[in-house]
Amino acid sequence: MQELFVFSLYMLYGLIFIAIGFTIFFRDLRFSHLSIASALPTLAIFGFIHGLHEWSELYLHVYQEELMMHQTVKILKVVKLWTSFIALGYFALQMLAMTKWRFRSQLFLITQVVTALFFVGVVYRYFSQDLYIFVRETTFQIRWLFGSGAGMLAGAALMNYSKKLKQEERKAAGAVGYLGISIIVYGLFAGLFYIEHIIVGPMIRTLLALVMLIYLRKTLELFDAERQQQIERSLHQVLHNDKLRDIGELASGIAHEIKTPLSSALMRCDLLEKQIARSEYDRDNAQRQLEHIRKGLLKAAYISQEILQFSHKRIPVKQRLSVAECIQDSLELMVHRLNDFQVKQDIAPDLFFYADKEQLEEVVINIVNNAIDASIDKRVIFIHAEQRGLRIKLSITDFGTGIDESIKDKVLLPFFTTKDKSTGTGLGLTLCQKMLEQNQGKLSFFNTKNGLCVEIELPMES
Repeated sequence: MQELFVFSLYMLYGLIFIAIGFTIFFRDLRFSHLSIASALPTLAIFGFIHGLHEWSELYLHVYQEELMMHQTVKILKVVKLWTSFIALGYFALQMLAMTKWRFRSQLFLITQVVTALFFVGVVYRYFSQDLYIFVRETTFQIRWLFGSGAGMLAGAALMNYSKKLKQEERKAAGAVGYLGISIIVYGLFAGLFYIEHIIVGPMIRTLLALVMLIYLRKTLELFDAERQQQIERSLHQVLHNDKLRDIGELASGIAHEIKTPLSSALMRCDLLEKQIARSEYDRDNAQRQLEHIRKGLLKAAYISQEILQFSHKRIPVKQRLSVAECIQDSLELMVHRLNDFQVKQDIAPDLFFYADKEQLEEVVINIVNNAIDASIDKRVIFIHAEQRGLRIKLSITDFGTGIDESIKDKVLLPFFTTKDKSTGTGLGLTLCQKMLEQNQGKLSFFNTKNGLCVEIELPMES
């Protein structure tokens, strides 16, 4: 009866680790932007090798009388145990590379030195010790160094990675931390606290392996949620592009209809100026009238150019951009307008987002120009950026009079402007909103006690 129970226990033990391997193996991780996706295949390899190791332990237990006396079998037990934990150790190093620990490079170095010393010690003891003592000591060292050591390092790195996922407000972020804890506990009971009893030890390790499998399945929900977000973003982009195409075709037709007669009128103004130069009537009065005509025509031509830009179906070239560098490049392009202004910035150097650099600079320049125009007494502009989940929120605040609540809903409408008609077309913020939408971003604004705050929201992932 006991033999049947041990057989069933080891079969289940190995099956759980094989299930860990297949659970990861059958998950499509190719399109994921999560850094853990590159490390999980190594954890799958550990699951496969460790499961086969436990099944081979069952085979050796059943046929111990025939096999345990052979030297080759004893060496094979050590090698397959070491191989299984090497995979766990490599997974630990991959996860370690994703942390921001201060002594990360030192941990890498310590791991390499310990591995090299262990290998040298194995070779030395193989030729200098009795085989039974060699196998026993080497097995203990493998369990302590590679079982418990790799388990604790991998688990601690997973717990650290879980904090990053929580900051990004990812689904199943907590499961990653619990997976790390379960790996740590399993590593300890497979190494430092290894129980050799034929029933008690495997039973405890089987339960711990089952906990690992449960939290691994919950962890993989990360990729389901990410894939759902990717599908929703793609669908939204398709619908948005269709809408822009229809609006763009209409705006383009209107712009061309306006631009053709305006160009003709401008040409006639040039001819009239030449005629005035050769005539005897009141040239000053005619010249003033011409100036008014020219200003109006130039204004209309400028508006038509803005409409053409609004209808232009340019495909954004998205790339990973540093928030701080992007803001600095934008400010340098308008340094002539900022001579009398103090620009205060609160932007962490490690913040980044995915967007079209040219479009984003145009948006920032437009908003900062509005902030300059709105400033009356206090010539200060405050720029702040912070991470909220998987998005970056960039705010630009002026110290002007703000915006009247009664017209807030009209500000983003085409051709609506609070500026003098001679200086504003009312298309600036409309264009900004369009370009941000093309980059999966948002534009919003609200009054503060200091002035108006314009907020840009952009994703951290493409």
